[in-house]
Amino acid sequence: MNDDQPPFEDIFSGDPDEEEGPYLPPGSALKELREQSQKQARELREKLKYSQMAESFRSILATIQNENPTEYFQALLAPGKARDLQNELLKIRRRLDIDCKMKRLSQETMAHGAAFLEQAELFLAGQIRLERLRRELEPRLEVKDRSPQSENLTGKPRAAMQNQVLQLRNLIQAMQRLRSQILNLFTQFNRERNKDLGVEATLRHSAENYLQFLDTAQRARIEILMQKKIADLSFEQRVEALRRFIARLVQISPAIRRAEFGRHLEMARHYLAQDQTDYAITELQNALTLGETAGLYLELRKCWARKGDSANEIEALRKAAACQPARLDISLELGRLLENTGRPAEALAVYQEALRYHPSHTALLTHAAVLAFDLEQWDAAVPLLLAVREAKPNSLKTLERLAMALTRAGDFAQGTALLKEAISRGVNNGLIYMHLGLAYRGRGDFHSAHQAFLAAAEQLPGHPEITRHLAQSHIDRGEYEEAETLCRGMLENNPGDPRILLLLARALGGQGRHEEQAAVLTPLLNDPAVQKEALLEYGKACLKQQKTEAAYLALRQAHNLDPSDPEIRDTLGLACIESRRFEESIEYLAPAGETV
Repeated sequence: MNDDQPPFEDIFSGDPDEEEGPYLPPGSALKELREQSQKQARELREKLKYSQMAESFRSILATIQNENPTEYFQALLAPGKARDLQNELLKIRRRLDIDCKMKRLSQETMAHGAAFLEQAELFLAGQIRLERLRRELEPRLEVKDRSPQSENLTGKPRAAMQNQVLQLRNLIQAMQRLRSQILNLFTQFNRERNKDLGVEATLRHSAENYLQFLDTAQRARIEILMQKKIADLSFEQRVEALRRFIARLVQISPAIRRAEFGRHLEMARHYLAQDQTDYAITELQNALTLGETAGLYLELRKCWARKGDSANEIEALRKAAACQPARLDISLELGRLLENTGRPAEALAVYQEALRYHPSHTALLTHAAVLAFDLEQWDAAVPLLLAVREAKPNSLKTLERLAMALTRAGDFAQGTALLKEAISRGVNNGLIYMHLGLAYRGRGDFHSAHQAFLAAAEQLPGHPEITRHLAQSHIDRGEYEEAETLCRGMLENNPGDPRILLLLARALGGQGRHEEQAAVLTPLLNDPAVQKEALLEYGKACLKQQKTEAAYLALRQAHNLDPSDPEIRDTLGLACIESRRFEESIEYLAPAGETV
């Protein structure tokens, strides 16, 4: 046979799925009835064939699996079983020789077998020696058989006995280590042998049975040619040839495609039951090339879970969800796994997608809303919380979250109304008052905002976020010394916090202490968290100190970070005038977006 030509590529012709019968005119009721009957008959035949093939696969694999039971071999490694172990090794060696002559196994599996037998012979020799030493020492070590002479051993006899005891102890320790190694080698060899035999047996069985799916006169010729072409091939070549043959059959018949899909799935389940996860993954991936289903991806997910591979487990669940996006159980499991692996934002996206198909699922809606709120994704949290409130109008906790989310999302009017409603319904905590202060500030009511922040600080004294907002409220009201006092108190617990340092700088600037202000701002000029604001405040401080060039450079950098910020543009325009860059100043002092 030409090695360049895939086996069996030359034995197919025509369309074996084509059926012929008496001609009936189009639209004939008799023709429709016949076609329906044929379709039902084909479906019944296929179901029966699939059931029979699955059962035969299980029978084949179970027979192979029971040829070399690991538990039985493990029992032969116990002390006193040297003779039985020797007989079993002879059987294994004969079987391996037969496998070699018949080319039943892959080269890799043969190498595993040779390595196992080599170590097993060493273990057997050690067992025989161990049993001999025990027999020699038994009369001396049993108390009931001791004589006065044995108890008074001296000189060379005593030294010889001590030497034998020492040898026995060392040999027992060595054999214990070797026993574990031998069992591992046998398990590996046995697993590989079972896999090789199972793969070829199921491929042969499938190839022969798939031909029964074809309604063709060529079937007998194909079977003869198939047997002839693979007779003298090595194991690897035979397996590859059978796979190519089945692949060709799959292209010809959709029924065979479905059957081959089932074969891969049956093999995967067998390997998974035998805790051979890698082989199961390979079979499932092969099945996926024939057709993607949510169930197949869920089987694959089980395999990745066994291996502890959460990344691939998540990917399998994602693909299962893509196959059946309306399946709530898949979405919930995917979301749970994403949350457990520290990816809550991705979990939220999964829950939102699931809500498209299950908008009235209250538990899912509530969980997604709380997750969005905790992630501070206000644009996502607001519609979710609105839906939860509609489903549970009396939930006070939902009202609190919705009021705060609306405020954070910039809807200060509705946020104020709901925050007041929550307070009127008995909610009395610092966070509610803090958000009420934010809502008032957003509406430009700085007096009411200040009162709300004071109430929040009274409820939660020392709360970092409330204290920061209260310090900003003092700055808004021109109470710079009070703001400085709060900032310095916060810095005692959080030294180097950039947000607190920025507030302190503003408080110092309000008091005209611009040199101190610049010193506080200098470490913040490259801090991404507050860089734009720090550069703006630093530019203002430099202008107050008549350091026009330093002000210009800082403000120019701030403008590069946010060209649309009107305060930065105006201050940069002023710095240009102060540094005598009059033409450039016009560019910044003009309204944003207007060409000068």
